[in-house]
Amino acid sequence: EVQNLSSLSLDEIALLNTTNLVIEYVATKDLHPNDEVVLDYGQDWVDAWQYHVAKWTPPQNAQMYSPSYVMDDVAGLIRTEKEQSGHPYPPNVATACFYRYSTHETNDGIARSNPQDAGETTVVKWKADRRAFDYRNLRPCSIMQRFEVDGQITYTAMMKNWNGMKEEEIIPRGQMHVVNTIPRNAIKFVDKIYTTDQHLTSAFRHEIVIPVNA
Repeated sequence: EVQNLSSLSLDEIALLNTTNLVIEYVATKDLHPNDEVVLDYGQDWVDAWQYHVAKWTPPQNAQMYSPSYVMDDVAGLIRTEKEQSGHPYPPNVATACFYRYSTHETNDGIARSNPQDAGETTVVKWKADRRAFDYRNLRPCSIMQRFEVDGQITYTAMMKNWNGMKEEEIIPRGQMHVVNTIPRNAIKFVDKIYTTDQHLTSAFRHEIVIPVNA
């Protein structure tokens, strides 16, 4: 059901999971394979875009930027924190691991230091389950070690929390939670907050108008 947004305030619209904005386009003639459908953003948009292209210059240190999806394609081996101290990754990316803390916390194989210690350390073996690679289970992690056994490379990492994680997935404050035997495909590069192109102060921004006769 599409909600009538005209009856809501901007604050109420901001709380919606979706804006429910829908525009239906109807072809005025038959469409055939390989036909191209284009949108006219309006002359003001075109003029603003041309001005932006003519005046745009790369931001400072642009040569150091590499998107996270590019890093995932080119980085076969993941550098450990020690290796990164001498050969760091681009400053806009960080490593993250697919990991469900709630699943491992109930595992009988978990190893603990003295539970009364404020700096408690837990060490657990990574394991896959049917929900392991859900992006909701992707969390920041620091790569501590890399191992190769019988041609298989795995990693040991210290897990961290994201803001907004479910309560059962939050590692308790003061606990150092270490996971080993992590496969490469369970580690991804992620863009640090506010580092992608859309957050550049020089990014192109202009409203797209809808013709009054549409």
